Amino acid sequence: MKTEKEEPHLVCHTCGRPIVRYRTVKDSQVVWLCGRDAALYRPWVRNGVKTALVVGTILALINHGSTYWTGPWTTELFVKTGLTYCVPYAVSMWGALSASRVHHA
Repeated sequence: MKTEKEEPHLVCHTCGRPIVRYRTVKDSQVVWLCGRDAALYRPWVRNGVKTALVVGTILALINHGSTYWTGPWTTELFVKTGLTYCVPYAVSMWGALSASRVHHA
C-alpha cells in the first residue's frame, strides 16, 4: 500500500480535502475519503440502516417484547427501543470505518 507521501495528490473523492483517512472500492476504482465523508458514505450508511432494522428488531423483541404486547407504552420504552436500533447501526459503521482505515507509515 502506498503512503500519503508517495501519493501527494490524494484528496477526498467527495469534498476534495487533502486529509484522507479511508479508502474503498467503487466500480473497480479506489475511492479515497476524509473522515466526515466516510461517515456519510452512502453504501456504508445504507448497510448500517439495513443491519439496524434487522438486528434492532430482533433485539427489541427479545428485550422489550412482552411490554410491547401488554403495555404500558412509556417514554422510557420509546427511548430504550431507539437505543436498541442505534447500537447495531453504530457497530456496522464502526466495522466499515475500521476495515477501510488507511494507516500511514
